Amino acid sequence: MELLVFDVGGSHITGALCNAEALRLSARESVPLDAQGTEDDFYSAIHSLSSQILRNQGMEVGNVDGMSFAFPGPFDYDEGISLVKHKFAALYGKSLRTALASRFGPQPAQIQFVNDADAFLLGELSQLPHARQGKTIGITLGTGVGSAFAIEGKIVHRGPGIPLQGEIWNLPWSGGILEGAISTRAIQSAYEKRTRQQRSVREIAERSQADTDAATVLKNFGITLGDALRSVAAPFQPKTIIFGGAISRSAELFLPHTAERFGEGSRLLVSTLFEDAALYGAAVHWKQASPRAMKI
Repeated sequence: MELLVFDVGGSHITGALCNAEALRLSARESVPLDAQGTEDDFYSAIHSLSSQILRNQGMEVGNVDGMSFAFPGPFDYDEGISLVKHKFAALYGKSLRTALASRFGPQPAQIQFVNDADAFLLGELSQLPHARQGKTIGITLGTGVGSAFAIEGKIVHRGPGIPLQGEIWNLPWSGGILEGAISTRAIQSAYEKRTRQQRSVREIAERSQADTDAATVLKNFGITLGDALRSVAAPFQPKTIIFGGAISRSAELFLPHTAERFGEGSRLLVSTLFEDAALYGAAVHWKQASPRAMKI
């Protein structure tokens, strides 16, 4: 059972071929995407990426059993309808499932959609059996802050300790919202305030051993992250919290401080898959959401 799996971002789409039974992923491929482009631009990007993936694997589109997309919200994932307005506006209110089925051939039931943060957590859990026990939270740290909640390996969007729709980015924090305190912008702003220099998070992390300002900024970020998680995540009583996103590549510089502030009771882990996580998660979701498609 071979699936085309995709992770739709603001500036590019990443994809791969995944064997659904073995959860074996081919090499990741990517094409640029104009988030302000037309509807045809979006489907042309999907076509280009799919052709590139299949060509590299020596396969034809007729060999593909389904497609699964990790897509940012807001989105009606059951119906396959985009509700995003600030980007992909050309897709707003339209059925991507219907359009993809008519353009690429799979039956509508063989095309699935999943929230990108949910896909990240599903992907990580697919590789970490011990993390599927009890309650788990996935947090992606980057330009934005994504979050997902799971119980015994299954994504949940409501219940005790779970914020509305499982989202923490827009929760009130320190006179603003949480995303303003634990994102790329927060690290860069803190460093610029101390040094009057503009640096990327990667540059700040690389300078941290010799630059006390960089080290302090990342330490303070870890402290803030720990305080924030103690407030918004601890009520869920997670056994495990898994961190992904670009910022988490420098986790050794801030996560120990996060653990100190968060307290005992939860394992804090760093992604094992990073950019591949959502692709694995898209495949896992397809298997869960398309039981009839699995029998075709």
